[in-house]
Amino acid sequence: MHPDIKLTERELQVATMTGCGLSEKAIATTLSISPNTVRVHVENIKRRLGAKNKTHAIAMLLTANIIHLGCEVGQIEESPATTAPDAV
Repeated sequence: MHPDIKLTERELQVATMTGCGLSEKAIATTLSISPNTVRVHVENIKRRLGAKNKTHAIAMLLTANIIHLGCEVGQIEESPATTAPDAV
């Protein structure tokens, strides 16, 4: 993870799922937490990053290679910056 960005594992999960377009309700169901807890995580992410909104926060995390979005086939994953894509 980028040394200046400190997020919890759960915040990283929520950010990745948010970046894949999942709703708060879908994220909550997947992680077995309440939608309100998802909102709290999103607010914490925005605050820690100094982001103006949720989209800005996700863009910052993607640009810093903190999260990787594997949304094409329903996969939602976190990816360290050192992980290279599979060769085709």
